[in-house]
Amino acid sequence: MSHLPTVDPGDQRERVWRIQGENLNSFQFVDAAPWMLFHWEKAIRTRLGDPTPEDRRPSEAGLGTTVNVQVRYTPGATFQLYDPVTGLPIEGATMSHEEYFAATYSLGMASKLDFDAAQPPEEQP
Repeated sequence: MSHLPTVDPGDQRERVWRIQGENLNSFQFVDAAPWMLFHWEKAIRTRLGDPTPEDRRPSEAGLGTTVNVQVRYTPGATFQLYDPVTGLPIEGATMSHEEYFAATYSLGMASKLDFDAAQPPEEQP
């Protein structure tokens, strides 16, 4: 089954519909390492076009989970980068597990700091 975007009604593909991560504490778990879990599902194109501000109906519908794939942090490992619009490989573009997990951690940290800063002073942690 294709992983590329659907175009015509009835076209099907597999897509990641949820990403879950765990940052296990090595003091609590033996051989702990962060990991990401990618939940894949089959999807079908339901109509032409993408949602617009006037018509927010989704253009694809999920047909159920096909597989869950876990990726453990592996120092030194790299992976191919893909264009999220076309689904095609970005030529010559890779990322290391160190870069990915640092970016994920940093996004979480930055979003929490932004959240905290937006709270009234009496509610800040």
